[in-house]
Order: sequence, then structure tokens, then C-alpha cells
Amino acid sequence: MSKKALYLLGIAILIILGTFFYPELCCHCMKPLTIDSVEKPIVVTSEPVMVLK
Repeated sequence: MSKKALYLLGIAILIILGTFFYPELCCHCMKPLTIDSVEKPIVVTSEPVMVLK
């Protein structure tokens, strides 16, 4: 095989792999969102919080 054919074959393989892996790894629009049914308590402290800069 010539270099040009190997380059084109590599590009085609990358496009096919990218098409397969993009919905699996990057696109979160196809997966349903999970909503926690457990309510989280609100914690109130009486001491002021000191932030150092």
C-alpha cells in the first residue's frame, strides 16, 4: 500500500471510531438525567466563615 492509501485508511478509521465513541463518552444529551429523590438537609452554622485572601 502506498503512503496516500494508508493515510486515507487511517483517516477513515478515525472517523468511524469517533462516530462510535462520541455518543458514548462525550454526548450527555442521549442519557436521561437522574434526579435524587432524597432531600438534602440545609446546614446552618452560627459562626461566621473567615476567608483568607
